[in-house]
Amino acid sequence: MASMSKWARGAALLGLAALTVKLLGAVQKIPFQNLAGDAAFGLYSAVYPLYSILLVLATSGYPVAISKFVSEYTLAGDRQAARRTVRLAAACMAGAGVAGFALLYGGAETAASWIGSPAAASSIRAVSWSLLLMPWLAAIRGYEQGMGRMGASAASQVVEQTARVVFMVGSVIVLTARGADAQTLSAAALLGSAVGGACAMASLLPVWLRGRGELRTRRETAAAASGAAEAFAGGRRARGSAAVPLLKRFLAYALPVSFASAALPLVFLTDSFTLLHLLRDYGLTPEQSLASFGVYQRGVPLVQLIVMTAAAAGGALVPAIAQYASSGRTAEAERTAGTALRLALWGGLAAAAGLALISGSANMMLYGNGDGSGVMALMALSAWFAVLHAVSGSILQGFGDVAAPARSLAVASLLKLALNAALVPALGLAGASLALVAAYALAAAMQLAALRRRVPLRAAGRRAAAWLASVAAMAAAAAAAEYGLTAVLHGAGWGPRATATLAALGAMGAGAAALAASALRLGEVREPELAALAGERAAALAASLRRWRLLPRER
Repeated sequence: MASMSKWARGAALLGLAALTVKLLGAVQKIPFQNLAGDAAFGLYSAVYPLYSILLVLATSGYPVAISKFVSEYTLAGDRQAARRTVRLAAACMAGAGVAGFALLYGGAETAASWIGSPAAASSIRAVSWSLLLMPWLAAIRGYEQGMGRMGASAASQVVEQTARVVFMVGSVIVLTARGADAQTLSAAALLGSAVGGACAMASLLPVWLRGRGELRTRRETAAAASGAAEAFAGGRRARGSAAVPLLKRFLAYALPVSFASAALPLVFLTDSFTLLHLLRDYGLTPEQSLASFGVYQRGVPLVQLIVMTAAAAGGALVPAIAQYASSGRTAEAERTAGTALRLALWGGLAAAAGLALISGSANMMLYGNGDGSGVMALMALSAWFAVLHAVSGSILQGFGDVAAPARSLAVASLLKLALNAALVPALGLAGASLALVAAYALAAAMQLAALRRRVPLRAAGRRAAAWLASVAAMAAAAAAAEYGLTAVLHGAGWGPRATATLAALGAMGAGAAALAASALRLGEVREPELAALAGERAAALAASLRRWRLLPRER
């Protein structure tokens, strides 16, 4: 039986693997756009949410449910029930995967017409192959996690995403050299999902087979020692009759998790099914619409990086909040929640404002030109509300409410759909960005309202004027650094992309330093916050900051 410390280390390892996978998934879009161009990037971005939501529905809740049931049965000493759970789950998931594959592959032309680009059909078929493999992979991961072997599951996730990115970039380099069109490049990139799944299966399958062999050996030894062959056969018959109740119990746990996980891809799916059509109403040709959709997607990885960082920090607080809440230590739970919300409120605002300010340089740095910089600046504002949504969702999870994020994102998706229809024909990509800001603002507001019913939120807005002064100092420092570096480097004869790169990085550094210094000096980040952020290094960091007169002494 795994010790509690082993489970904690395993959970941390899975969390790190998930963050690494998300980071790779966000960053890989940048080299793909650089290599393939905006049209291929737009096609890829239009198809991927469709695959993503089907994959989430087919697999997301099942590993969690498998892990839970296998862990419970293993702790109770019933390893046969644990294996039976995996077999039933694998059968369900395989059926869902086959159905998803048939739906995507057979209906590729229909789905492409819904998206608004017949060229999307080949990309839809390419990505559909991974649905045949991913359910089996999810089942094995859930079993390994339930048995306390998190390392193999975590490693397989990193292997999957790394292989997908390597295949995507490598295939695009080869195909671009051969003059492939946007349709071919997008299909090749999406085929990387199946390649990544195959590599992950290759890394995980030997571990699973070895574990099954060890379990079979122990079972046969126990059966021989007890002379229980007939009892074992009778047990098999009894287990057959128990399959249906077990399946019902399993699905009752897995399906709600799957539907909750599908809420986030749903927000981006609204763009896939509306923007290409609506951009034509704005006056663009089909080819221009596809390239414009790619330009619109440029800001998405940057917003995702901001939100992922905040979500990782918020997720780290979930165990502490859950422990305080379950043990009746309400004051500690509320204080921890207030600290997290305060950092999300003002840190998210600073990150969003900073990205909006340097969007022109960041766009040139990452994508090689300034197309859509204004759209990126508007989209950056959504990061503030998305951070609030992510962190408040983590806090609600700590208090035991896991359904609120799904509800708020589902409602936000409907608002995004309506605002796309209202704004894009008149404003183009700017309308789509404004719709995204409004959708995330609604989602954040709904979750904050749900959280307010559980804990007071007054602490989150404490000393708003001081925080606004810190954000203003950040914005001034970032703008001055960007302007100064751009002027100096341009005058020295540096190229546009090199100039933009150094200007953007310099502005980020100057803004972060100004925000940190002003927040510390004004007393908005104190030793409790440092302890939450820096852990064991908090005391040494606090001593250094006092020497620099940036951190007032606690009274």
